[in-house]
Amino acid sequence: MLRLRRELGDRQGRLLVTRPPGYQMVLADEGDVDAAAFTRLGDSGRSALAGGDAERAAGLLAQALALWRGPALADVPTGQLVEAEAARLAEQRLDILQSRVEADLACGRYAALVPELRQSVREHPLREGCGVS
Repeated sequence: MLRLRRELGDRQGRLLVTRPPGYQMVLADEGDVDAAAFTRLGDSGRSALAGGDAERAAGLLAQALALWRGPALADVPTGQLVEAEAARLAEQRLDILQSRVEADLACGRYAALVPELRQSVREHPLREGCGVS
């Protein structure tokens, strides 16, 4: 536990606290969780795109997608609620990807999108919208 606290920079034990039967991580605010940051950046990016600022939108949406590290909640024991949340996050990721593609298209980045769009069509052949399957 001491090593983990050192890695987290939590030498006083305020972030990682002992709670029977184990430990609990206490977050200062919801924004400390990647999923919340992902949603916040995605929402900001979509707002920028709707407002006509495609360059800013593309940057914000790319930042959101950069937080993604494989399947959502892959290291959490499965259950009905976990599976539902993982599916919701995966769908949100595809929506944000679609918005980022729209922003990149608006910025004229056509050729750079071709490989990504081909991969997306292979992975999600039934999904429609903005060339992102």
